[in-house]
Amino acid sequence: MEELKVAVEEPDAVTRSVTVEVAAADVDARFADMLKQYRRKAVQPGFRKGHVPADLIRRMYWGDVTADVARGLIGDSFEPALEKSALHPVSEPEFEIRTLEEHQPFTYVAKLEVRPGFELAGYVGLEVAGESIEVADEE
Repeated sequence: MEELKVAVEEPDAVTRSVTVEVAAADVDARFADMLKQYRRKAVQPGFRKGHVPADLIRRMYWGDVTADVARGLIGDSFEPALEKSALHPVSEPEFEIRTLEEHQPFTYVAKLEVRPGFELAGYVGLEVAGESIEVADEE
């Protein structure tokens, strides 16, 4: 996978909105691979199995092909995007596809929750009052 473009927005203390852009070359490769897979499986009257023209596959199954491409690209790019942005999610992300077309970069937004950041202050030097318990050898 070529270079990912990652942008992180912080709507509030625990929510992050991660915008990821996948290069057009990766999108084209995924579309070509997915069309090959659909051509191998397609059964259409008048054509032998695996020999259905790509144009016919595009007309008949384009919605399914696009959905599979999006799923694959998100699966391949989301973990590297998290590593690049140094985020540690605590919830399942919600994905919103912005653009997905052949010969164009693929852009999506993942909304997720992260651990809140906080600093402990004033705990150094505190004394804790408590009872001291002695245990004898016979006990």
